[in-house]
Amino acid sequence: MKRSLSLALVFVMALLCFGQGLFGLTASAASVEYYYTEPTYAEFYLYGYTGVNISSYYGDISGNVNIPSIYGGKVVGGIADSAFSGEDKITGLTIPDSVTRIYANAFESCTGLKSVTIPSSVVELADHAFAYCTSLEKVTVKGNIERLGRGIFRGCTSLKEIKFEGKITGISEAMFQECTALENIDIPSTAVTVGSDAFEGCTALKSITVPDNVKEIGSSTFMNSGIRSVKLGNGLKSIGTYAFSELDIEEISLPDSLTDLGYYVFKDCKKLKSIDIPKNVASLGSGCFSGCSALEKVTLPEGIERIESATFLDCTALENISIPDKVTSIRGGAFEYCGLREIHFGSGLAEIETDAFKGCGNIEAITV
Repeated sequence: MKRSLSLALVFVMALLCFGQGLFGLTASAASVEYYYTEPTYAEFYLYGYTGVNISSYYGDISGNVNIPSIYGGKVVGGIADSAFSGEDKITGLTIPDSVTRIYANAFESCTGLKSVTIPSSVVELADHAFAYCTSLEKVTVKGNIERLGRGIFRGCTSLKEIKFEGKITGISEAMFQECTALENIDIPSTAVTVGSDAFEGCTALKSITVPDNVKEIGSSTFMNSGIRSVKLGNGLKSIGTYAFSELDIEEISLPDSLTDLGYYVFKDCKKLKSIDIPKNVASLGSGCFSGCSALEKVTLPEGIERIESATFLDCTALENISIPDKVTSIRGGAFEYCGLREIHFGSGLAEIETDAFKGCGNIEAITV
């Protein structure tokens, strides 16, 4: 009995002294509970060993919330997963410089929160950290963020202003998805990617400038937003599926650096009138310009090797097309229901699939 008790004591002491280093357990497994009381009478539960994270609280919480920087001699270094999720009575928030990480869903659905400043000490904003804070109007990010999770401000329908004062490596996936009040944003010059769905459904956003450092725009990035003017940087290489679909843009200049256009990139851009596709683009994704009913002029690059299915489907204003010499195949439905009157086929064409020109009843001249 004494031996068993001693072993148990040794095990407990080992946890307290060595934490995760000895047994691979997380810090919370060997944590000491702390409680911190604000004037709002909320009691915060913190965990950690040499430092602490706020993980939850007990009691009523409302108004302006000040996160403590130190408690019991321990530095408050993070806001844990879902720590304040769903607290609709929080209207203001002060995050101390001691905090380096704000974890997933930390303030999700705090529907009364109106503004937040993320201090320069923060290096990580995890998934949905402030998602669906529907009263949030202004956000300032002061520091250099090393990791940005998915959907950080998704569904913040009152968000009008976002300011980055430090460096970020990109705009993360769905970061501002359905932020319907967002009118302007300056993407930092340090960004190298703009993630999928990043601005999807941002109906108040009228223009966007993509910096030269950005190499990739993800799928559905600006889909169904209010964007009418787009300026793309000279370093851009890839544009993903549906990235600019369903926009009211009339023109767009694609940089020479571009090599890849995904499926349905400009689908249903019904006001787009002309497009010059850069020389380094080797292929166009299926449906790339489908439904662009105002498209009148297209310049295809000399290096393109095939025209994919539905690439120009329902481009009813397109009357002339010149197929480059290196194109060997035109896939089914590529020009279906276009308004074509004149077609020039290049010397390398070997195959035209069934229905490639279905419904093109206005053709008057074909040259080879």
